[in-house]
Amino acid sequence: MMKFIYLLVSLCITCCCGNSMQSVDNISETLTKRMLDMERKFQDLETRCQKPSVRRRSVTGEHVAFSTLLTTNQIHIGISQTIKFDKILLNDGAGYSKNSGTFTVPISGVYMFTYFFGHGYNPGQIWLELMHNGQKVNAGVTDTFHTNQDLQGGNTAIIRAQLGDEIWMESFHQNDATLYGIIGFTSFSGFLLY
Repeated sequence: MMKFIYLLVSLCITCCCGNSMQSVDNISETLTKRMLDMERKFQDLETRCQKPSVRRRSVTGEHVAFSTLLTTNQIHIGISQTIKFDKILLNDGAGYSKNSGTFTVPISGVYMFTYFFGHGYNPGQIWLELMHNGQKVNAGVTDTFHTNQDLQGGNTAIIRAQLGDEIWMESFHQNDATLYGIIGFTSFSGFLLY
């Protein structure tokens, strides 16, 4: 805008001082070229801002993340039993419920979930799966063979989830399983990527 005003002032000075018409024509031509260039740049900017691929996020209202732990050992876990993580480290968006063990999606989008679990003391197995609206996403397993052998299993998933969808961890394949809940070995976390 300042360049435009400067060019107009220069045009007025040239006219008032009696310089030749050729100088006025050059200034007018330069001014016209710059105005057309500015107009093209504004149109390009408007087009880029209107494309659906351009995503504008607000700073507030779209932060969703949770991280949980088990704090006690879980014993006699049955098949299809939901694992209820009792210690909430973070629950931005208030999606995780320690009463149900379920994360309810507060904002539609693409989420990343991770889980790790420990097993040991006595020989045995623990098989856990990540569930999304009752459908298995993926799974992890530990299988100890010796007394005092400790193992840790886990997995990660990136999924698209809609408002109100439910995600949780549950046991499968092995009945009467034991799960470490001490020293932070067993955790379940997730967050909104975009």
